[in-house]
Order: sequence, then C-alpha cells, then structure tokens
Amino acid sequence: MNLLSRVNLAFNLRIPESSINNTTFPSKIVEYLRHNIHIISSKNEDLESFKFYNSVFIMEKYNINEIIKLIVEYITL
Repeated sequence: MNLLSRVNLAFNLRIPESSINNTTFPSKIVEYLRHNIHIISSKNEDLESFKFYNSVFIMEKYNINEIIKLIVEYITL
C-alpha cells in the first residue's frame, strides 16, 4: 500500500525569511494534492496559486499558535 494513501494531513513548514524560499518550490505539494491530502504550509509566494484548493491551509504567521489554529480548522472540516 502506498504510504501517501494512508495520510490525511501533511505539513510544509519552512522558515519564511529564508532566502531559499525565493528559489525553490515545494514539489511535494503537488503530490499531496494529487492524493487528496490536506496541507498546512508556511507562507510561500508560489503557494498562493494553490489557495483556491480547500485542502491547503497557509499560515499567516510562523508560530505554534498558528499551526494549532490550522490543525483545529482541519479537524472541524
């Protein structure tokens, strides 16, 4: 059985101020979406185009309280 078929929620957490965010795209996002996996992600310019998916939760702030808030949002879908 494919591991991704058993996953309901994935995280893409990156330090927003990191310069690497300007030059790389988290390619796993596409794979997660293909498997209908919900995603909690730190903010990234490239991910703005995925906001229309109901399964992508983008963190407005990079802290634990924001992660908890988005997990609760996911649980209450």
